[in-house]
Amino acid sequence: MSKIKKQILENTNTLATLYQKITQAVKAKATKPELWQAACNNFWDQYNKLAFPGGLQEGLAALKNNEPAAIEAAIEFLTIDPYYHRSGYNKKAILHLLKNVPLIKIKFKLYNLF
Repeated sequence: MSKIKKQILENTNTLATLYQKITQAVKAKATKPELWQAACNNFWDQYNKLAFPGGLQEGLAALKNNEPAAIEAAIEFLTIDPYYHRSGYNKKAILHLLKNVPLIKIKFKLYNLF
């Protein structure tokens, strides 16, 4: 298993756990809103770092600049197809940026991945 794939899977599990804590805390929101707020803050504080290898915003910027490491991470990400809160929006953004990457770079990375 590649390092990127392992990181994506671990981050997906972490995001799922953090989101589940929000779901559990919402039940007590009426009586203990601070628990719910803490769970939300914890999730969003870590979201950018965990949503994509190297950080979501940083990864999208690198992908926009056709950086080879970002292209490889994007292809791995789409191949794994992780599921977490807002992952569909992230996949859409990644696909939008990948369509601007020269095909030769994508083919090269695909051949290196398999």
